[in-house]
Amino acid sequence: MKTAVDAVFVGRERAYNRRFLQMCAHYLVEPVACTPAAGWEKGQVENQVGLVRERFFVPRLRSASYDEMNAWLPSTVWRADPDAIIAARNRGFQTLEPTN
Repeated sequence: MKTAVDAVFVGRERAYNRRFLQMCAHYLVEPVACTPAAGWEKGQVENQVGLVRERFFVPRLRSASYDEMNAWLPSTVWRADPDAIIAARNRGFQTLEPTN
């Protein structure tokens, strides 16, 4: 499929490619075109994609109780050496000498 749109009309009206419409029908998707030269519309779509990824593809933590969760967190979250974390954090700060 070379392009999804065969012709652009006024506003959001488009003549879509036949194969593109078949693909949309197969995946139960309704095509919605952005208005030309309206860049703010594309950001809304990209934000929605990120929201779907975050809600459906990030595994959720499950535990029977808060005690079980609190026992599991240190073994998973704090795998790095705490002294190395503090040293890396302190490297980002510079000490300033007082001026007279």
